[in-house]
Amino acid sequence: PKLTQKTIDRLKLRWSIELPLIPTMSFQTLITGSHNRFAHAASMAVVENPGVMYNPILIWGPMGCGKSHFIHSMSYGLSSTIGQKNIFVTNGIKFSVGVNIAIREGFIDDVASLIENSKVIIIDDVHLMLINNENKDFISKVINTCMQSNKQVVFSSLFSPKDLEYIESMLGVDISQGWMVDIKYPNPQTYRVILDQILSNMDIKLSEDYIKKFFISRSMDFRTVTVLLSRVKKLEKYILALKPDLLHQDLIEMLL
Repeated sequence: PKLTQKTIDRLKLRWSIELPLIPTMSFQTLITGSHNRFAHAASMAVVENPGVMYNPILIWGPMGCGKSHFIHSMSYGLSSTIGQKNIFVTNGIKFSVGVNIAIREGFIDDVASLIENSKVIIIDDVHLMLINNENKDFISKVINTCMQSNKQVVFSSLFSPKDLEYIESMLGVDISQGWMVDIKYPNPQTYRVILDQILSNMDIKLSEDYIKKFFISRSMDFRTVTVLLSRVKKLEKYILALKPDLLHQDLIEMLL
């Protein structure tokens, strides 16, 4: 069954249950190294043969190490092979809250159809899923049905498989039955390459001394880096018109 336009409009207006993809996060821009090489190989295998080998797959690691980049890269890769309409991409918060809203407002069957018609289910930040008595039966059924029907299921998590046992217990889902690959923080050389890529993509210009002092000496995770630099770009629109001689590092100091 197809979703009615009314339901699609309601989903978009009330709550976006699907995760919008970020164009700059693709395999083409993903920098690999010893910290993520196995995760990269497993992710490419999923894109080339979804539902065959690494299923379900859990990618886990500390904040800002690149998990979401993998999620978006896999989504773009799969969309080019099986079509975007066959992929359901969400995250723990969007999915669990969206299910609650759909149940309360009476269009949960349409959400079920949306997922049922998909060949790949991707849930970023599964550890943030807000499980309660209202949504747990639906979420449990959806994930278990996808696994049993050999649909490709992809999870990412900040926590290790062992630390996700509480979610498995609440949902009756065995995430650990599939493949679990971890991503670590990159070594200093790779860290610098990734940092330079972020700075270049965001058109942020900083002195070498400032980069070393502020970012490298702290080994700042890439999520924090991206959030901070995004705020710099927003501030730049308002401040530079008044004070054009300010540098990007001046804007960082202002934000802090």
